[in-house]
Amino acid sequence: MEDIYVQAIQEIEDTGKLLLMTRQLLCAKQKERNKLALFSMEKILSEWPDSIYPKNKVAEILTYMKNHEQEEWNHSQIMNDLLEDIQNVLKTHEHFMLGYLYQAFAYMIQNEQQDIQKNNNDEDLEYEELDTIYCACMIYKYEDESADENARKQREADFWIWYLETLAQIQGTTLLRDIHFQPKTEVVDFSLISTVEQLVKAISYEFDYLSHEVKDDMITIQVFNLKNGAYCPTCHQFSNRVKFDYGGIMKLGKIKGISIRLYIKNNVYFCDNKACEEESFMCQSKVDYKERMANYKQMVKTLGNKRVLEILQIK
Repeated sequence: MEDIYVQAIQEIEDTGKLLLMTRQLLCAKQKERNKLALFSMEKILSEWPDSIYPKNKVAEILTYMKNHEQEEWNHSQIMNDLLEDIQNVLKTHEHFMLGYLYQAFAYMIQNEQQDIQKNNNDEDLEYEELDTIYCACMIYKYEDESADENARKQREADFWIWYLETLAQIQGTTLLRDIHFQPKTEVVDFSLISTVEQLVKAISYEFDYLSHEVKDDMITIQVFNLKNGAYCPTCHQFSNRVKFDYGGIMKLGKIKGISIRLYIKNNVYFCDNKACEEESFMCQSKVDYKERMANYKQMVKTLGNKRVLEILQIK
């Protein structure tokens, strides 16, 4: 057990993350995972923003879960009502943190159902996000909307340090040393943004600005993601030979009643490596949806609503 703790400490210090495979080796028992899941949800509650979903409703559910046996969770009307309520809010208020909140509670119930069906015969989770603790980590990472990229990375690492320390207490293990993580990303000074092109790059350095238009209280900013080529995810060979392109909408939110959204174009590239099994591939961005949204929200908080609209040439 000490060896896997040493591996976990090194993993956090090197990457600021703790992989699902490592967590499974650390915590194989479903009962321990359930306890950690509940603790992790309590951890995110203090900073949970009421503007996304009422904090008192989340607190009420956590109190219920603490005061009832885990076998009761999946039969509870209270739990079902909460999940249905969150789903209804998501229909009109698409926020990824609310999505993670829904997933976190849903997986706690599913894990307990699976535990009963397996007769306590634990099996590995198949995907990283099918895990309440990971969902809680993502919520914790992005709860502070004023945090820059380094601060978000530090929050993620701090969560996994807390997780490891808490698990060690549950298992009666003493960590051999303190854990330290130092993010090293060069962050953008959002206060210096003065053009739409800079605004787009601040959301994602992989974006290139194309154009923007205003129509019926809607600003649509057209951008191209990784337009100059990308690496094949299978063989890792670079290609800029385009097969076709496609696009999609990303909603950023409203400022003074004006909806702002991105129309993101992407290329599908041919893979020119004859030894690769892939004929073509879609781009895999390093800046995902969560980071794009977090960058945008931090930018708005830094510049203010009025200045963002001025940059977008809205008076």
